Amino acid sequence: MYQKNKEEFEKELEEASEKSVQNELIHLYDKKIICPVCGENFSVKAVKTSSYRTKGKDSDFFIRYDLVNPYFYDVWLCNSCGYAAMKADFEKIKSFQKDLIKQNISSKWKGRVYSEPFDVSTAIERYKLSLLNYYYMESPASKKQ
Repeated sequence: MYQKNKEEFEKELEEASEKSVQNELIHLYDKKIICPVCGENFSVKAVKTSSYRTKGKDSDFFIRYDLVNPYFYDVWLCNSCGYAAMKADFEKIKSFQKDLIKQNISSKWKGRVYSEPFDVSTAIERYKLSLLNYYYMESPASKKQ
């Protein structure tokens, strides 16, 4: 009897998780862009503007979101060459910085596949990749914060 209830509970939990994933995916869309470093065409996930629903603010002014966390999708990453940057900075790269990325990142880069929607650990990894890119591009300290 206990085993059956446990199995039913696990099945219900899995179904609820799948519904949550599907609910989050409907708030995202694919945006097609061209990598300024390697010229590769690729798409990034972006949050629909109608999906920004705040849940509240913390005492440190961190905004918590209800439907989908837009912070998770602020880093754009070219899976072909490894160039990663905040979406506001992605196309603002100078030619000498492209050379630095090709030399320091692209030469060692192995493409990655991320499950969707992004979770906290995926978002953190992508932010770290962008920080590494900013470091090698010799960006000002304000970009590395």
